[in-house]
Amino acid sequence: MEIQAPEALILEPLSILVDRGEAEAIALAQSTPDSTVLLDDAQARRVAERLGIRRIGTVGILRKAKKAGLIVELKVYIEQLRTNGIYI
Repeated sequence: MEIQAPEALILEPLSILVDRGEAEAIALAQSTPDSTVLLDDAQARRVAERLGIRRIGTVGILRKAKKAGLIVELKVYIEQLRTNGIYI
């Protein structure tokens, strides 16, 4: 795994629409074929959708984990996220 920086020409317009972290994730997804970006922020998800980028949220990851048998139930994990100030 290597750390990549998004291209400034892709990043700057996105930074107007969403926070810097979401903009960087979306910009990297735009320049990486067949990628899926993890986004929970509603505005960032809409931007990614308009750009045709596959996206998944934290709840989507938890659902996949449950379906794969990695976790038994979602509720406990969602409650832990909320307890720690993460709103999904």
